[in-house]
Amino acid sequence: MDQTPPANPIPNSPGHSVMWRVFGLIILAALVLVALFWIMVKNEQVVDNGGILPPPVAKVNKKDFAPDKTPDSFPSELVALEKGAAVTQNYNATLRDGQFQATRAYETAKTLAEEFKRYQDYFKANGWKIQSATSKDQPKVIIASKGAVNVLVVFDENKATKINTIVVTATQRQ
Repeated sequence: MDQTPPANPIPNSPGHSVMWRVFGLIILAALVLVALFWIMVKNEQVVDNGGILPPPVAKVNKKDFAPDKTPDSFPSELVALEKGAAVTQNYNATLRDGQFQATRAYETAKTLAEEFKRYQDYFKANGWKIQSATSKDQPKVIIASKGAVNVLVVFDENKATKINTIVVTATQRQ
């Protein structure tokens, strides 16, 4: 009689049960990973940005001013508003590294073209250098400088309310 061992191991042998336990653990780990990934995708926590870290968010210190007051370091010559204009934003913002801006926004009853021309004429007549001016599209924009002061003026219309708004932001080079 030939005494060759059987081709298949006995199902209850120690080697067979270890193999099934390892296989079961691999399947369980895969299911857990799939479940975690699905939860993260559902919560929109997975972002593929090519491994690039986002830039750090700078802390901004903001100081609001009453509409009848001018923000600190705002060019006083640019304060002139039309009579009855509603001031909607009026503040200073400073970053930790010292970057500074003074912003004043108001609603105007004039057309954007009228306000654009008024600011452009003012800058030209008062020694400001116009760095850029875009009047064909909306928003219309003027960027001007004088000494260490840069000014960005944005002229825009709120499409829903049809109210024209002018935003003047001044920054100082250090």
